[in-house]
Amino acid sequence: MAEDRHADPATQLTVDEMILDYLLFMAAKALLEDRKAQRTGTQVPPSVVCHADLALSMVDAFLTVFRANHPSHRASLNMQSRLRLLRYTTLFTRRISSWPSSPLLPSLENLRSQNGERASTWLSHRGPLPTFADSRLQVFTTALPLPEATLSRNRQHVSTVLMAPTGLTLFYGLQKCLSLLDTLPGFMALSAAQIAMHSSRSVTRIWMSLAAQYMTQSALEQYLVYGEQGSEALLEAFAWGFDADLVAEEGTEEWETNAMFWDGDEELKGWEDIRGMHLRAIKFAPEPEIALETHLEDLAMSNPIEEFENDMMAFLEASLGCQPSPTLAQLEAGELEGLSRPETDRLRERVGFEC
Repeated sequence: MAEDRHADPATQLTVDEMILDYLLFMAAKALLEDRKAQRTGTQVPPSVVCHADLALSMVDAFLTVFRANHPSHRASLNMQSRLRLLRYTTLFTRRISSWPSSPLLPSLENLRSQNGERASTWLSHRGPLPTFADSRLQVFTTALPLPEATLSRNRQHVSTVLMAPTGLTLFYGLQKCLSLLDTLPGFMALSAAQIAMHSSRSVTRIWMSLAAQYMTQSALEQYLVYGEQGSEALLEAFAWGFDADLVAEEGTEEWETNAMFWDGDEELKGWEDIRGMHLRAIKFAPEPEIALETHLEDLAMSNPIEEFENDMMAFLEASLGCQPSPTLAQLEAGELEGLSRPETDRLRERVGFEC
């Protein structure tokens, strides 16, 4: 007679959380490993399902089961952090090529609409930024968009230096492709959530420089790759800082991101200067007679996007490393926090690991 085996209702939630925690952690790790492999030219062919694709599929499948088994369960802060990191890592590491995980155009259009509304609200509360308050900004309308041949050359250049998977480079720079500007709010929200979870952490000048570089790269990409015209993309990219008039519920992504830019009794010290310096670098050419196209291309050359991606990969790896190791990952390694090695080995045997 076959053994009738069912999950113990008393422990099913705990076990399911352990499994989900492990899958989220391993999927984020796989994405970073796959992207590093692509950058070194050792990625698997596009026709082969890669490690990260499999890991993401397992997360999707188990999330469906988890939500069906625990429909009213509210994820812990740690689980929310894992989900947020995986979501952002997926978007950032896979933005230049088409993957099964790539968002569809309607979703992208909705995201862009939300991002634009956020920036418009921020600017309406803060008022015109001093850096933008003159007629020289009109050149972003009169001298743009760049010719299609120039955009095509720039897309090919970025695809090459970032080692986009072979055969998928035509995806980059099209409206259906995620841009850095699309992912910028996700970076801000991820950073804010990490700071909110750890009271000992604070915003450093290194992070501020990375964030300002993100804004710079986002704006440059819009004009040099996506063919944008006008100042809207520039305004959206740099519309970040404390908003005293923001209406948001405490604990939400919007609230946490805004709070990240507040330092007790004033806006984050040093942020206005760092942001302003990067803004001025984009807006003002060294000489007035230099064409905007030449100025933007010179900026892109002096701020290589591949170096920016290196910094972002280091940021994501550090973010993953700062999270506690999942219990199942500890068991897999044979070292479970709080247990001796013999106790860990016995537990591994009980749950089916080979010792």
